[in-house]
Parts: sequence; structure tokens; C-alpha cells
Amino acid sequence: MAGSNRDSKFSPETFCVYPWIEQVVQSNGKVGFCCVAKGGGMVKKDDGQGFRAGVEPLEAAWNSNHMRSIRKGMLEGEQVPGCELCYFQESIGKTSYREMHNEEWMNKARVEIEERVESSRANDFKLDKPALYLDLRLGNLCNLKCRSCNPYNSSQIYRETVQLYDQNDEYRDFWNRFNGGKKPAETPEWYESDLFWDEVIRSIPNLRKVYLTGGEPTLIERNYKFMQACIDSGHAKNIFLMFNINCTNVQDKFLEYLPHFEFVLINASIDGHGPENEYIRYLSRWETIDKNFRKLVKLPKNVQIGVTPVLQIYNVLTITRLLDYIESIALESGRDINVDFLYATDPTYINAQILPTTVKQEAVRRLESYKSRSKTYETQRFLKNSIDSCINLLSEHPAQDEAKMRDFVQYTRLLDTHRKQRMEQTLPDLSSLLRSEGYDVHG
Repeated sequence: MAGSNRDSKFSPETFCVYPWIEQVVQSNGKVGFCCVAKGGGMVKKDDGQGFRAGVEPLEAAWNSNHMRSIRKGMLEGEQVPGCELCYFQESIGKTSYREMHNEEWMNKARVEIEERVESSRANDFKLDKPALYLDLRLGNLCNLKCRSCNPYNSSQIYRETVQLYDQNDEYRDFWNRFNGGKKPAETPEWYESDLFWDEVIRSIPNLRKVYLTGGEPTLIERNYKFMQACIDSGHAKNIFLMFNINCTNVQDKFLEYLPHFEFVLINASIDGHGPENEYIRYLSRWETIDKNFRKLVKLPKNVQIGVTPVLQIYNVLTITRLLDYIESIALESGRDINVDFLYATDPTYINAQILPTTVKQEAVRRLESYKSRSKTYETQRFLKNSIDSCINLLSEHPAQDEAKMRDFVQYTRLLDTHRKQRMEQTLPDLSSLLRSEGYDVHG
């Protein structure tokens, strides 16, 4: 089945394989049906509350009324609430998560997927078989403060946000405006629950794919214990393991687990080159990122390396510098490195769509220039799709949003002041263009 599902008997516009194969546990312990769905794709009980890993078994969410309604809606051609990001990606020509993972799973397990779908259709959308894919986000332990991230996925941002919330009236007002007036809550240690781990360990023989993230997964000790359990059970050789890592902590301990698995995908979360990445992904050091990334590309061929930049206002003019760097490493190492853009749509005030037309036009010009000089643009499927969809996004979608741009200016100034950074020093072209449009961060 192609990404568009055109050869499928399922609804080509809304069907997604995930509700039949995957369970997600978010960093706060809430169980979800998809990692990129709005609000974390939280699966709700009949009273509207979320299912909580470590408190309730994962299987309670698997066939809940909410999950059954999601399966039913997808098969009946409805646009399911929570799936807006995929619909948005498809609208700009970006291969969506829905399309990408439909293709992946139909290629690897078409017969089983079709059996699961038909079985659920005949059984009031209940599914007797367990998940094949677990997406586990074991808390928010992280060593960076990325500008597109939040307190629920980074312990460093949590501490910073609480400090600013308690000590800076302007920041507290800004935070409350976007977060319902609620101070960020500390992430519970649900991932230490025996109930949760007993269920996860029992599920290992059924698993075909596991995504381990956080937080920063290389810092989370439970991730190592889980990988060891997969190896000890003898099932690691049947499991596709996937990570998103920030390239700050590539230890030998982490690398030693990887050869035991059928296949491993490591996506490096890098948003810029050199000081640009250090500014956007605060507390990172480019020297370390570069050293560790070069270490990753030397791994055996059962390990695929990718880069997943978060396209946002901060890097819209400089992303091509990162692309040049990645291409140079790919050509030097003689291996493919997938590049797949993620688009920052939340928080809304760093979404590149809200930028003035002059900035978006300059970004498009730079992307077009990269296309003309790149040696991998035409051959690298994800890279080509990312660049083309980004050009579509910046060329065809709404004009600037002045109110959200003012929010961007305030957010940037608040963080720059607290972190002792200055956007104009690291991103001078962006600062200059924004200033000419009346958006001066430090004016």
C-alpha cells in the first residue's frame, strides 16, 4: 500500500494503521493512540479523564470506547479529532506520519494489518490482539532547553519555567495566556511502576517495533533496562528499535545494545549548524554534537541514521547551512542520511507560517538555492519531500499573523534575557529582516 493508501480497501483519506497496532505512553504517563496527535493523542475514559500508565493497565485503554470510536471513524472516512497535524502536512505536500507509517506497516505486515482491521470491524471495533508497536516516553529527563519544546518533555525546561513563573511577572502572564492559567506540573515517576513494567515485559514477544524517547532517551536508565530485557528474552532480533536523540550523550553503553536488534533507526534532533543549534537547542555544544554525529555514521549498516530538524521561525533562514553540513557528512561517510523536517505548529508563535512575507520569500530563495547545488536532493526521498513541502508552506499559506508575531518577539526577548543570549548576534539575517518589518526583539 502506498503512502496515499490508493490500493487499499480502507478509506484512503483518513485511515491510519496506528489505532490497530500502536500504543503510546507520553512523558506524563498518559496513554495515547499516536505520538504526534494533538494533545498527545490522549485516550480518554468515558468520564473524559485520560488512562494513566502505571496506575491502569495499558490493555484498559486498548479497547476503550474512545479507541473504538477512533477506529470506527477512520474506517468510515471521518477526519478524526487529534489527527490535524497529518491533515495539515498532507495539505502542503509533506508526506504525513499517517501516509509514512501506513506504507511502512503495509509493506512489513499487510496480511496481519488487514486481518486486524476486519476483525475489529466485525467485533464492534474491539481488537483481541495486543499492540505490535510501543512508543515509550519514560519521563521528561533531558539536558537541553530547546525553544520548540516544553516542560512536559524536558526537565531542564520545567525547572526554568517554574523559576520564571515564580520570579518574573511578565513571563507568568505570558505562560498563563497559553496554558489556561496553570503553573506547569511536575512529571510523576509513573515509569517506576511494577504494574507498568510487568505488562511491558509480557508484551515483548508480540512486539515488532519500539520507539524509545523522553526526555532524552540516552539519559533514561529504564530505556537500557528495557533493551536488556528484549535481548535476554531472545526477541530483540525481531524488533525494530527507534530513537530520537539530541547527540549530546552518545555513550559506548548505548551503542553496545544496538547490534542485538533486527534494525535500528536513530534520528538526530538537530535544528541548526554551529552556534545556531546552540541558540535554538540551548545548553548544547556544537563541538559535542559534531563529534557524536560523526560517531553515529560509523555504526554498522543495521543502524540507519537520520536527522529530524524542527522547522520553526528561528531556523527558517539558516536551515540550509545544516543541510549542507549533513550532506557533507553523508558524502564523506558514503552512507545515506535521511533528513525529515518536523514542523513547529505548537506553540503557534514559533510557527514559520506567521512570518512576514519578506522573510518567507527569503527563506524560499535560500531553499531553492540549496536545491540547485545539492548532490542528494534528487535521490534522497525524505529530504526532497521536506524541502518541497517547506517551500509550499512558505509560499502558499497565510500571510503574517501580527498578533502571533508580537508573541514571538515577547517570548524570544524573555528567553534571551533569562539565558543571556541575543538573537541578533546568532541569527543576524532574521533579526534584520524582522526589524525592518517592525519586530525588534531587543528594541
